[in-house]
Amino acid sequence: MRFLAALLVSGACAGAQDPTPSFEAATVKVNNLGPTSPNGFSPTPGRLRVTNMPLQQLIQAAYHIKTGMLFGTAAWMQSERFDIDAKAPGSSTFEEDMVMLRALLAERFQLKFHRETRQLKIQTLVLAKSGPKFQLSKDQDQKERVNIRPTEISGTDIPFGHFVTILEAQLGYPILNETGLSGQFDLSLKYVRDDSPAAAADGPSVFAALADLGLKLEARQGPVEVFVIDSAERPREN
Repeated sequence: MRFLAALLVSGACAGAQDPTPSFEAATVKVNNLGPTSPNGFSPTPGRLRVTNMPLQQLIQAAYHIKTGMLFGTAAWMQSERFDIDAKAPGSSTFEEDMVMLRALLAERFQLKFHRETRQLKIQTLVLAKSGPKFQLSKDQDQKERVNIRPTEISGTDIPFGHFVTILEAQLGYPILNETGLSGQFDLSLKYVRDDSPAAAADGPSVFAALADLGLKLEARQGPVEVFVIDSAERPREN
């Protein structure tokens, strides 16, 4: 059986839906362990297991929605958590699983949404006049090794696009990458949140830390495509 993904035409309240590949079988269960318990995706070829994840994060993963670009979430979509065990037809990749997750969200959660363009304040990451003060990794084919903490991103062979994505998640707002940098880099960013009472004594702000790397964040206002949830329902357990 093939389910229909809830993909509405941008800016419209309703529209035709395109068929999307779906899982052969899937169970969805409520997880009451809370946000401090382990959570995440555990993909293997042909199978996707999700543990202790709220609907908001499932939507962001399935549709590759950047931080700050998802609107219309109800409180339960952020607080209530779910386990999913899904079997794919064949030996699927994680990216293929995410496409099939869209169909599951439409079928089990009755997810409906649309995309629209809004004027938002965004941060743009650009190079400082000095240029980048970190190096390309010597072997561009090595696997990424990255240490991620609430105010730290450091490691080797980090794809620059992934560095920007992590920084977005840490700061909680969208960042437009206009550095022109690509490839894998060895770099270290450590900073103290501006709202920390010990910020001045314990370390630089994120802006100062980025400046040490030859990077700069500039605030701009501009049109941004966003993902807006029209409706969703709690799923019936299998």
